[in-house]
Amino acid sequence: MPAVEEVSLVSLANTREGSSAVMVALSMTCKGESGEVVILMPKIINKLAWVKFRGSTKVIEGKIKFSISFSSVKHILAKDDCVKINVRSKLFKYSALSIDVPNNDWSKWQEMRPYNMLETGKVHPTTVSIVVTAYKCKKETVLSKLYTDSDFTDFRLATSEGSVPVHKAYLAAHSDVFKAMLSNEWKETTTGEITMKGVTIETLQHLKEYMYLGTVPNDGLRPLLLIARCYLIEDLEQHCIRKLAENVTGKSLFSLLEFACDNNIPELSFALVVMTENIDVNHANKLKNKKAVLDSQKSKKSQQ
Repeated sequence: MPAVEEVSLVSLANTREGSSAVMVALSMTCKGESGEVVILMPKIINKLAWVKFRGSTKVIEGKIKFSISFSSVKHILAKDDCVKINVRSKLFKYSALSIDVPNNDWSKWQEMRPYNMLETGKVHPTTVSIVVTAYKCKKETVLSKLYTDSDFTDFRLATSEGSVPVHKAYLAAHSDVFKAMLSNEWKETTTGEITMKGVTIETLQHLKEYMYLGTVPNDGLRPLLLIARCYLIEDLEQHCIRKLAENVTGKSLFSLLEFACDNNIPELSFALVVMTENIDVNHANKLKNKKAVLDSQKSKKSQQ
């Protein structure tokens, strides 16, 4: 009996990622045997690229390893364009950005990070959601080539979810803290990586995107702002503060002010005050009062 009993592949519109994105959900029912299935239903993304996936299971030391690989090729309508794809999966804690899509033949299978499953002999239905974004791009610049480079990177930004390869020179150019660290015999210098506790792999990717490409994300700005302050990356800090303040609403105002106070970021508090003239501050006050009542109730219960 094959390890993968049932396989289905569906695509859904993902408005948060934009019209160029397709959310792919692979649903597999796996048993405690090794096996493999190739998904022969490639999905088209914005008439730019075709992407197909391959799922497999493997028994290692009494555990089932579930892995996903993907391959891509350009759509015929985009044969003369520079096309790249982004592949993301929270379950696999995987984020591969700016993958070049070949013109004719399918690219080599690229494996995502394996996912540990249950002990052998047990049936475990698993649904893996993967967001694939295809987009046109201009001819690569030196910086974009360095961003996608993996052969000559000499350092890694690490977290419990994985690590992101970078170049020491870029770290030092953006941060005096990194420069001092890499110029001396610190532990991080000898191991070739620095571990950032409590940081997601997505935040590290955002940090790398800013250093190499100068882009700032729409989401995940708070943890990125904390990294910028910790490592004295002033330009990134200012970008994050401005973007948070520009997008503040009555619902998010109190939460952002609390975040600014808890992390001693007076610049953010000031920016929020400046930007709150045209939003419903009364709504934020109601949330603040409601939180105070809940905190008081929790305190009374703990004392009883």
